[in-house]
Amino acid sequence: MRTGWAPILTPGTRVTARYALDPRTHAGREKVADALGYVVETDEETVTIHTKRGYARIPRVLIVAVREVPPPPR
Repeated sequence: MRTGWAPILTPGTRVTARYALDPRTHAGREKVADALGYVVETDEETVTIHTKRGYARIPRVLIVAVREVPPPPR
């Protein structure tokens, strides 16, 4: 993992993360997906984001873009 890479990936931060999909399991379909939600856990290899649909555990090497987003409107 790159030092200082995506320091916003800390638990409690609301983010949107774009990540690559495995071409072996998504052939002929979209090549990337987005996860919008709160970071709940990180380690050297993965980031777990709690989304409306559940938990997305994403390998860090597949994340191509990430940014912090404000809380949802009430």
